[in-house]
Amino acid sequence: MPRRSSQERRRQVLDAAARLLVREGAAATSVRRVAEEAGMSTGSLRHIFPSHEDLLLALLTEGEERITRHRDALRARPELSRDTVVELLLELLPTTAESRADLLARLSVHTTHPGQEKLRRAGVAAAAQLDELCQAIVTATCPPEDVAPAALELRLVLDGLSLRLLEDPDFDAGQARDVLCTRLRKLCFL
Repeated sequence: MPRRSSQERRRQVLDAAARLLVREGAAATSVRRVAEEAGMSTGSLRHIFPSHEDLLLALLTEGEERITRHRDALRARPELSRDTVVELLLELLPTTAESRADLLARLSVHTTHPGQEKLRRAGVAAAAQLDELCQAIVTATCPPEDVAPAALELRLVLDGLSLRLLEDPDFDAGQARDVLCTRLRKLCFL
C-alpha cells in the first residue's frame, strides 16, 4: 500500500473529526478518539495537528472557507433569484454531514472551549463570514436603507433554522426551504 501524502493524512484526520463531531458531539473529538476514527496512532495525528486546539482550528477554518466560497460565488452572479439564494443558503444549513460538522465545530468553540482565544477568534471570523454573506445577499436585492436590518434578520433566520435542524430530526431540508422562501418574500427582496 503506497504511503499517503501529508495532505491526504490531514484530510483523513479532518474527516474523522467531523464524523465524530456529528455522530457523538464535541466531547468525542479528543485526539485519541479522532486518531482511532482515522485509523492512525495518536503520535501520527499529533504530527499533523500538534494540539486539540489546532485540530478544531482546522475544522473551523474549513467551514469559514466554505462560507467565503459561497459568498464569492454569490457576488459573481449578475442577478439573484430567490431560488438561487435559497439553494445557496440551504447548503450552509446543517442538512448534510459537512455543513452539520461546520456548525457543530463553531458551536463547540463557544460551549466547550470558551477560554481558548485562538479558537474564539476563529469562531468570530467564521461568524463574520456568514454575516458578510447575508450582507451580500441583501445588498444585491434591497434598497440601501434597508440593508442592515434585512441582513440581520436573514442571519437570525439562518441561526434559528440551524438550531431547529439540529434539535428536531423530523425537521428536514424541505421544511427549511419552505421557511427560507417565506422569510425571503417577507424581507424586502426576492
